Order: sequence, then C-alpha cells, then structure tokens
Amino acid sequence: MAQRVEDLRRAVAPYTAAEKDDCAAAIADMLGGFRAMRQAGADAVATIASVLRAVEGIPPWAIIQGCGLVRTGRAGLNVAYAPNDAEVASVCRRFVQPYATRLMLAEALLKAPVDGEGRSPPDKPAEPLDPLASQIGHDPRAASRE
Repeated sequence: MAQRVEDLRRAVAPYTAAEKDDCAAAIADMLGGFRAMRQAGADAVATIASVLRAVEGIPPWAIIQGCGLVRTGRAGLNVAYAPNDAEVASVCRRFVQPYATRLMLAEALLKAPVDGEGRSPPDKPAEPLDPLASQIGHDPRAASRE
C-alpha cells in the first residue's frame, strides 16, 4: 500500500524544470491548431509562458494529454475560439483528478488505526445464546420475556 501511495504521489506531481520544455511544446502545438493563435517570436513565448503559469502544479503527462484533446477538438470546448489559460488548465486537471482522489483515499487508509490502535476496549460481549437454540433458530430467553 505504501508503494502505491508513492506511485500516486509521483503521478500527481507537478511538472519540473526538466519537463517544462515538453509542456511548452505541447502548448505551442495546441495553440498552433488555432489560426488566430499562430504567433511567432516574443508573442508566442509570452502566450506559452502564460499558459505554463496556468498549468503550474499539474503533472506533465496531464498537460500533454489535455493539450492534445484541445488541439483535436475533443476537450468539450468551443472549437471556434482558442481556449483561454483557465480552460486549458481545467482540461488538464480532469486527467489528474482520479489519481488525486485515489491518493487521498490511500493516504487516509495508511493513517487509519489498526485493530485496536487508539480505540477504547470493546464493551462486554452480549451473553451467548444457548447453543441448541442457535441451531434451531429459537432463543429460549425470548420466550421467557413474552
């Protein structure tokens, strides 16, 4: 279980400086699919930097997949217009959400008390049924209370 938690932590980890160029390339490719966003030079660099700031905290694999969905028109966004930074980030977060949820549950499971840890002792167990009564489905004590 601890190994699964570590795997999930790596899966939801934000992009690193070493992965920034891959993310920027995915963003540039995505924006290049929109004629109005085909820019060059400082304008292109500024636009890509703006989207990179919006997707900070998102893993690189999710950014690449999210940009791919936007580029191919399968992200559920209006394809008549280029997406804004928040829309791109939202699409990318959709990929991460199931893993973040699983991580939260796995961490909670690891922190959960183990049989008796941090609990008060159980109440005195109820008086056992007559062995014969339990075999025939009748508790003789119930008859005496009626």
